[in-house]
Amino acid sequence: MKNLKLGVKLLGGFLLVACITLAVGGVGMLEISRLADNVRVLGKEKLPSVEHLSAVKTEFRTINQALRTLLSPALDAKGRDAQYANIQAARDRYKKHLETYEALPQTAEETSLRKDFLAKMAQAAEANDKALELSRRIQALDVANPDAMLARIHSFEAEQHRLLAEAQEAVITGRVEGEASGAAGSLLGRRLSELRTTNPVILQQASALGESNQRLHGALAEVRRLAAAGDRGAASALLASQVRPLSRSILAGLEKMADETDTSEQAFTQMTAILLGEGRERMNEAVAVLDQAVELNTKLAQTQVEQSESQAAAGRITALIGVVLGVVLAIILGVLLTRAVTRPVLQGVAFAQALSGGDFTRDLDIDQKDEIGDLARALNGMAGHLRGIVAEVQAATANVASGSEELSATSQNLSQGATEQAAAVEEVSSSMEQMTSNIRQNADNARQTEAIAHQASKDAEEGGQAVFQAVDAMKTIAEKIGI
Repeated sequence: MKNLKLGVKLLGGFLLVACITLAVGGVGMLEISRLADNVRVLGKEKLPSVEHLSAVKTEFRTINQALRTLLSPALDAKGRDAQYANIQAARDRYKKHLETYEALPQTAEETSLRKDFLAKMAQAAEANDKALELSRRIQALDVANPDAMLARIHSFEAEQHRLLAEAQEAVITGRVEGEASGAAGSLLGRRLSELRTTNPVILQQASALGESNQRLHGALAEVRRLAAAGDRGAASALLASQVRPLSRSILAGLEKMADETDTSEQAFTQMTAILLGEGRERMNEAVAVLDQAVELNTKLAQTQVEQSESQAAAGRITALIGVVLGVVLAIILGVLLTRAVTRPVLQGVAFAQALSGGDFTRDLDIDQKDEIGDLARALNGMAGHLRGIVAEVQAATANVASGSEELSATSQNLSQGATEQAAAVEEVSSSMEQMTSNIRQNADNARQTEAIAHQASKDAEEGGQAVFQAVDAMKTIAEKIGI
């Protein structure tokens, strides 16, 4: 790592952290995508399947309720039409639900159940259509309550037998008990006026029965009158010629009404047998298949929920592992990068502080090929150059010292020459030749002194230049240390 550039180290570290983040995020996105798929299957396939199948089952209940309502003898034509409308509306609704359900994705088992259900539903619809046809037949016969109608007819027949028996007794005994009720007061007269039907046979017979009842009661009144007057022969003849034929005619009309009522009752019986037998069985079979489909979709939905929970747990564990691994790697990477950068920087700082303290003997021991290595080599080069400058300063200082020594020696020589001159002056009086010799010698010494002084001045000048160079070198060192 020490041979990598700082930019590469930092960029590599950040890229590694980014890769770890990307990996953790990718795993999270993958788990989220899986969860989204499960939620989509659950929310857009299985739950709607259960919803539509349950709606179909609800419509089946509505149809069953309407069909059983049609079994009520008290239901009039308007009520039957309302139930027909309810059944048709329920059929239209469950067909729409089935179309929507069929458009949803289905497993092979669901497809098999759907086909089985459609077959069972068609059989149930066929049975129900038979019942509806019988209900419409009952509605066309307009004998809403055949049992009540038959009971009335039987009461009418009993009344006819009673009236005939009373007339025969009056003819035989000649006694007339009670008062005649008359046609309007008779049971047949009262109930015929209460009859509400559109059945043409019953209406026709009711009209004929009304006329026959009027004539019968007129004849019965005459028989009673004749019997009460003691004319039993005339009463018997009237009984035979009018009362009995009218009574038979009324009984025959009542029989026709009973036959029409029996037709309606048979239709009720057949419809009841279909709805409570074949129809209910077929509906139960279809509902059983429907329940299986609902249970299957419920199990599939539960499976999706369990898979979602498992994937969520796996996603949490994976994300936790990724986060922990990312944190550990980031810490390790941070420590390594920090040490790789700060350690040589601290060494460089210590080296610069040593240079600023005047220690030019040390070298910065950093063998790297990055920017810090370049800085270390530059600092080592600067230290070497500073050592050269100091050596030059030291050499210049030595030269100055040597020149000073030579100047001192020259001064001593000058002093010695002056002493000798003084001795020579003292000897002036003794000898002019010696004086001349001394003067000549003084002149030579003076020339030598001049030469020595000139050399000393030159050496002093060189020493000053060396000092100036040392000062400039110190300034340069201070500027480099400052950098």
